[in-house]
Amino acid sequence: MKLVIKITLTTFILALFSATAFGQQSLYNSLNKRMSILYKNGKIREATITASEIVSVAEKTFGKNHVYYSAALENLALLYTEQGTNQKAAELYEESFQVRQSLNGSNEPRLKDILEKLEKCYKAMRATDKINSVQERLKNFQS
Repeated sequence: MKLVIKITLTTFILALFSATAFGQQSLYNSLNKRMSILYKNGKIREATITASEIVSVAEKTFGKNHVYYSAALENLALLYTEQGTNQKAAELYEESFQVRQSLNGSNEPRLKDILEKLEKCYKAMRATDKINSVQERLKNFQS
């Protein structure tokens, strides 16, 4: 009888956890759709607020060492770049780069793209030493 109760309780807890995780995944997806619509409609500030929410949801749901978290950082950085807030964007690109690299090593296809976006931020900031540093890092991705 005790075994049946343990199995039932364990099943209930797993089902509850799965429903919560599914709900968070659904929230992540719906916020991404909302952000995309806002961006397409030229509502950059609202899209940025939504993108910031996505970063929080991704961190809570998947953790900081997850591709969804990295993607959320990258999207927020794009929106900051659009607004000319290049310092914040650069910080987010750097963090996104570190997450992607830790997940898949230096062979991650997105790394080069992230570095190119980071380079644009630094160029807009006229941060010559940082531009040079990113260009050195980019050499690792040249064919």
